[in-house]
Amino acid sequence: MCQFASVLVLRNRVVWGMEDSHDKLIKSEGLRDDSRSPEFVRAEISPPNGDPRAPIAEWKYRTDQDYLPDWYNESEAEIAVRDVLPKIVSARVFMSGEHSVRDGFVYAYDSASVEAYDSARVEAHDSARMYANDSARVEAYDSARVEAHGSASVYAYDSASVEAHGSARVEAHDSACCHAYSDSACSGKLSGSGHVVDMRVSPPRIIVSKGE
Repeated sequence: MCQFASVLVLRNRVVWGMEDSHDKLIKSEGLRDDSRSPEFVRAEISPPNGDPRAPIAEWKYRTDQDYLPDWYNESEAEIAVRDVLPKIVSARVFMSGEHSVRDGFVYAYDSASVEAYDSARVEAHDSARMYANDSARVEAYDSARVEAHGSASVYAYDSASVEAHGSARVEAHDSACCHAYSDSACSGKLSGSGHVVDMRVSPPRIIVSKGE
């Protein structure tokens, strides 16, 4: 399985994208995947403990391919990948400010605010705030806050809070809370003390998970 951050190393450049799929990168670049004379090498450079906030110097480089072309030199390739890593992190890891994404997989931390549309996927932590629309998918942790609309899917953990509208689907785990504003909102799974608050009635009605 491809890991963050997945790249393709070519003779004279490094190819990266907004999600971690070597196959999609190969297709988007129109490259030939030939085991006898490959035009590229699959590689990954990943943060320690899966935390993209870690200093770039601590990220580990790995060649993710068995067959290698004669021109490939791992030490030189790692240098080239590390040169573009700050751009990858800047495009996909948000620590503050307001952002809008329509595709790919990004990470939100601290005070970052992200509006996700279409097929975008977001992993939100800390006090990050999310607005999920269309078929966007969000994984919310810590005290992250999410507003879900359309057919967006939200997976809430820890003490994350979600407002669900339309046909948004939410899974609330741990002590996460989902506020439902439509019949089909918050129709997903509950576990731990995760609970749903039906906001359509007055006073709001609380539905508590069986796991509490």
